[in-house]
Amino acid sequence: NYYWQAQQLCRLTSKVAAPRTPRSSKDTPPSSTTETEVKFKTVKCHIELKENRAALAELESIPQRYRNLEMNMCMARLYHKTGYENAAISAYKECLRLCPYAVEAIVA
Repeated sequence: NYYWQAQQLCRLTSKVAAPRTPRSSKDTPPSSTTETEVKFKTVKCHIELKENRAALAELESIPQRYRNLEMNMCMARLYHKTGYENAAISAYKECLRLCPYAVEAIVA
């Protein structure tokens, strides 16, 4: 289901997107939030397929400032599952920075 939705969003954005200009720096925001949403739906697809490392790689490709609480929590869980404890702790701290009442981050 997530895979199908991600494909649909990708098709829609490729049809509607304006001609791209080359980006000169990493500070330029993604073309829209849809790009980030498509990446996150791809992450969910990888998780459903039990491809944790591929999901982590896709999440890490999203710049930090464009990640929301759900993305950071997902990243923390994936780090925890794959054994990257220090990275998981940092991701959980980022979750708490975004939402101090995130119970799952507090407990983890």
